[in-house]
Amino acid sequence: MRLLPCCTLSVVAAFAVDAVAFRTGVYRRLLEPSSYAGQVEIMLDRAARSRAGVLVLGDSRIAEGFSARLADSSGPLRYFNAAIPGSSPRCWYYLLQRLDPARWQTIVVPLDNYEDEDGDWDFADNPLDTAILAGTLTLAAAPEFVLSHSSLPARAAALRAALFKGFAFQRDFQQFLAAPRARLHAVAQFRAHGAEWSDGYQGRPESVNPGPIAARVPSPQRGVHHRYRMRWLSKIQELAGPRVVAIRLPRGPQVVPSPPGLPSAVRTLGIVRAPEALFAGLERPEFFADTLHLNREGRTRFSLLLAAWLAQQAAGRGR
Repeated sequence: MRLLPCCTLSVVAAFAVDAVAFRTGVYRRLLEPSSYAGQVEIMLDRAARSRAGVLVLGDSRIAEGFSARLADSSGPLRYFNAAIPGSSPRCWYYLLQRLDPARWQTIVVPLDNYEDEDGDWDFADNPLDTAILAGTLTLAAAPEFVLSHSSLPARAAALRAALFKGFAFQRDFQQFLAAPRARLHAVAQFRAHGAEWSDGYQGRPESVNPGPIAARVPSPQRGVHHRYRMRWLSKIQELAGPRVVAIRLPRGPQVVPSPPGLPSAVRTLGIVRAPEALFAGLERPEFFADTLHLNREGRTRFSLLLAAWLAQQAAGRGR
């Protein structure tokens, strides 16, 4: 008879300790700056101090391929690069809540394609989302986030991290305890100079070696990715309304056509889209450092092309 009250008390006590240690926001400011969650905190801190009007979301392809400084220099608009490597539309939805969508004139959402092609795995079970959002998810957001995963193991991992931050930050906390002075120094350096480092980054100079296009067997198309995009792009749209703009990222130098007749969430939702061919001229080996990421020259051209198109759109709205 005493077992249940004791177990309940233990859970409540563990939750209370976890809440005090990791939910107050104090430890989030001490996260390893290069970790997924640490990058999020640094980005949110920079965004709060930014006066930019254009928010560019994205993953490592935007981190490597877009220069806010170059875009700023090309016209009247000011840009903030909010890219987090490994992030996804689900991440962008939750991050956008922290970024205050009402303050941005334009919110750029980058996509591989405007068509929603199923791949070899389900984006809904992406484990990186939990790592990226570890410091961002609130208790109120936990049920929706957990249930948005498809498989039971993925839901269990998401639930544990969402309810008990200590699980999500366990390794980071151990590393902090092992070398607290080094961590505090790294955090201070990133907070003092992170914007300068990010704005000054010019991209990778190397170019990918061209080669034959590898044969690809298309995955069975069951509409899984379409449902995923419909869910999260519609939520981003609910937050930001007509300020959302989708762009199709330049694909690697070995472009493999998608199957015909695929559905398109951005078209179904009526999201404003940049022309599909806007960056087609960059889909060549000399503009890529590897098969996914633009190099220095590609970064320069992509940034200026995007800025020119967005400035044109802004001028059209002002008439």
